[in-house]
Amino acid sequence: MRHVSENPWSRWLSGQLADRGWRPTDLHQRSGVPASRISDWIGKGVQPSIANARAAANALDVPLVTVLVAAGVLTQPEARQELSHYTVRELCDEIDLRFAELAAHTGDPELIRRELSGAELTRPATEEEPGHKHPPG
Repeated sequence: MRHVSENPWSRWLSGQLADRGWRPTDLHQRSGVPASRISDWIGKGVQPSIANARAAANALDVPLVTVLVAAGVLTQPEARQELSHYTVRELCDEIDLRFAELAAHTGDPELIRRELSGAELTRPATEEEPGHKHPPG
């Protein structure tokens, strides 16, 4: 049995592999990260480089920031910026990007419209709306 470091990064990565039924060689084949480097991550808790973290994140289909936090490269507060740090334009661009990625991933460009149309904002009904009931008078 392979030795797993008591390092949180090693435990996280080992758990990710186990959840997928993968061995370290599977991650090597899917990510292109050298097998010896993956062995160092698991056995010694060595932090990945940004490039190798990106390759592993892509192979595991998890966000890069998740890998960087798990590896201890970033802290959770560093990874989670307050929304006030972003401009409205940056937030809108991010929403557009996520919608485009979701539509491409599902192959259903109308998915977003359907999801958003099902999300009702809480607001009082007006008398002009169908279904509005007048209070007894």
